[in-house]
Amino acid sequence: MKLILILSVVWSAYSASLPPSVIQSWNNVVAPYQETCIQESEVDPDIARNMFVRSELPNEEHMRCYLKCLHEKLNFYLPNGDLDKDLMVKTFVHITPEIGDMCFAKFGSEPNHCLKSYRIAICGVQSAVE
Repeated sequence: MKLILILSVVWSAYSASLPPSVIQSWNNVVAPYQETCIQESEVDPDIARNMFVRSELPNEEHMRCYLKCLHEKLNFYLPNGDLDKDLMVKTFVHITPEIGDMCFAKFGSEPNHCLKSYRIAICGVQSAVE
């Protein structure tokens, strides 16, 4: 429970300082898959559609699996279950190679794909605004 509260506070602080260009880039990239992934993951549609605007990225299974679904649809998952760091860096304007290296070193070996997608997404956003 403490981890959820800490992540929520940290997320609020970081997402509040996200440049509009980062939010727009994210929205453009995920738009073709957003509704499908909302349905597949059963995440709250309002939270998924407005997570950067409202500074809300709950650490719960539906949100984690929503992000995993987006990563799958964007072909970020390799056949062996790893995420393609290079493709993620090329796709998201806020992820530098250095941020990618750091986030993948911390969370790339997570065996739960939903949790891996969530942690790498949080890490990428936090690192991009620091």
